[in-house]
Amino acid sequence: MTSTRIARTLLPALVVVAGTLLLGAPTAAAESVWSYTCTTVEPNFPDIVGTGCTPGEDAPTEGPIDGEFVVTRPDDGARWICSSGMVSGDIVEGVECDRRR
Repeated sequence: MTSTRIARTLLPALVVVAGTLLLGAPTAAAESVWSYTCTTVEPNFPDIVGTGCTPGEDAPTEGPIDGEFVVTRPDDGARWICSSGMVSGDIVEGVECDRRR
C-alpha cells in the first residue's frame, strides 16, 4: 500500500476519534426529548397544564422535569414544547412552553 492510500483510509477514523476526545461522546439524554400525550391541555401563556397524560418512553411519571419536553393533544394534533416542568401522576405542568402545530 502506498502512503497516500493508507492516509485516505485512516484519516476519517482519526478525525472521528479526535472529535470524540475533544468534544466528548454524545449521550442518549442529549439526543432524546421526553414526551407526554394528554387528553386535555389548558394553556396559560407561557405555561400549560395537561391532564389525562400518558408518558412516552422513559419519561418521568413523578417529580420535576428539568429538560425540554413535548406535550401533545391527540384530538387536534396540537403540540407544546416546554423548557421544564413538573409531573404528578397523569397531570403535567409545563413552564415556558411554545405551541407548535
